[in-house]
This record gives sequence, structure tokens and C-alpha cells, in this order.
Amino acid sequence: MKIKNSHLILVISLILLTGCGSTKSSVNESGDVSLTSNSLTLVKDKSKVSSTDIYTFNCELIEQKPDELTPNCADFGEAVFNIKWNTWNSNGADGIGIYSINDCNPNCADGTRHDAKAKVRLDNLYTDGTKYFLTEFTYELEKSVVPGGALKGGWFTTDFSLK
Repeated sequence: MKIKNSHLILVISLILLTGCGSTKSSVNESGDVSLTSNSLTLVKDKSKVSSTDIYTFNCELIEQKPDELTPNCADFGEAVFNIKWNTWNSNGADGIGIYSINDCNPNCADGTRHDAKAKVRLDNLYTDGTKYFLTEFTYELEKSVVPGGALKGGWFTTDFSLK
């Protein structure tokens, strides 16, 4: 998979300028995961939210229907590329893409990338009072990319975006 040079340069610049922030998450008694942030609140009534007003975070960028997502903004060590969204609305977004991970063997600079087709989903609609954001990204792989590797995973898209 090729990383878009302009995206990589922009993301690295943003990280160097702003540092890496993190939004804390917690699990309540019912097992639901929630974000802890002064900037975002959970949207309970989604009925009046238009799909044209829905975004997500891609590292520190705010995007609609991004074609790639990663939790590793500095090096894209783990990412999903070539995402094609089938749905994008206040109840979530579903699509397909190519999951890719660097095995970092013998080191991350010289590691091998392993790829597999993936179903992807964005959930959990939050708002900052102006825009709406899908904040939890999950994937399910068609096959394991490394021996004994997980077939499912994900991350909060807010991890590098909110401090």
C-alpha cells in the first residue's frame, strides 16, 4: 500500500507542531465504552442529523468519508487504505478497504507490510456543538494477516485529535 505523500507530510507536520494528544476512554457498568472529553458530547437524538454534516477524525484532520484511516499517525504502522463507504449517516458508516500492518521485522523501517481485505465501520456519533463526528472505527478482516493474528480490531478516531 502506498501512503499519500501529501497526507503523510501534513500529518507529521501537525504532530510536530501540536504534539500527540489523547482522549481518555472508559467502560461503564453496562460495558459501554465512552469518551471523556470536554470538547465532544454524545448525540442521543440522531434523527435530525444530515449525512452531509457528519465527519470523522483522521489523525488530526477532520474529514468526511476518508479513503484511509490509521491510529499510527507518524508512520501508518497499522492502517486501512482504499476505503469505499457503502453507507455514511448518523447511525454509522460501513465500507470495505485494505487493512495493512507493518510487522517491524527486523525493525519498523525495514519491516514487511501485510494486507487483507476488510469490512470497516464507524460508530458512536458525537458533536462539538457545530459538527458531528463518528468516533469509533472497527474492522473485520477476511483473513488473518500474520500467523495467529486477530481478525477484528479498531480504535477511537479521536486519539490524536482531542486533548
